[in-house]
Amino acid sequence: MLSYTAALLKNNKEYLIKKVPVLKNIIEEFMSEYNALLQLQNRDHGLVAISTIEKHTAREALVNIIWRLSGMLKAHRFQNKNNGEDKKKTKPAQARPKFYSLTELRRATTDELCNLSEKVLNSARRFKFLEHYGINQDDIKDAEAYYKEFISVKGAPKESIKEKARHTGQFKSKLQKCIAMLEYSIDPLIIIATADNNELLGHYKASRKVLPKGQGRPSDAEAAYRRSRTKKASVQSMRKS
Repeated sequence: MLSYTAALLKNNKEYLIKKVPVLKNIIEEFMSEYNALLQLQNRDHGLVAISTIEKHTAREALVNIIWRLSGMLKAHRFQNKNNGEDKKKTKPAQARPKFYSLTELRRATTDELCNLSEKVLNSARRFKFLEHYGINQDDIKDAEAYYKEFISVKGAPKESIKEKARHTGQFKSKLQKCIAMLEYSIDPLIIIATADNNELLGHYKASRKVLPKGQGRPSDAEAAYRRSRTKKASVQSMRKS
């Protein structure tokens, strides 16, 4: 409704102002509010989706590198166990993390993944035989970078939802103001301005009319039922006549 009305006012602005000069400031104010409304609409589009995609990308990169480091630690632990080196007691704080499968890491909650990543990274930083297992310091640095990136975006979707709610409130406020300007200010003045122009008045009234939403195409069963009822009503009418 608003888009058609705004376009009509913009295209016929000079004519309307000539008839009712006070419409100049009113139409300009309305167009300013309408343009602000469009900016809010465009800015809000896809806000949560983008943040969710960023979080998913960072999470997947972190999961893959932690999975590799976890596998390295598991293999080293198994080798030491067979060699009898794992019999030494270690303090609980220094206990080695268990191996986490790719499925476990992907199914972990955000907080669980952060805790698992910290455990694996702490053990991997102290590991002295990285190259023997196909891992190097660059892999550790990558893991740390992925972890920091994931930490920075892990709450992004929630923040985006809050931001979207704020935008929605602003959008509703602007929309209500535009509608109020039309109903209480522009509509009555348009009637005066188009006193001798029924065609323009008709176009304006049509642009202000909100058409009801259609019910859509009926299902095949509903369509068959309607046809049967129509035929039955027709037969009954013929019998009465």
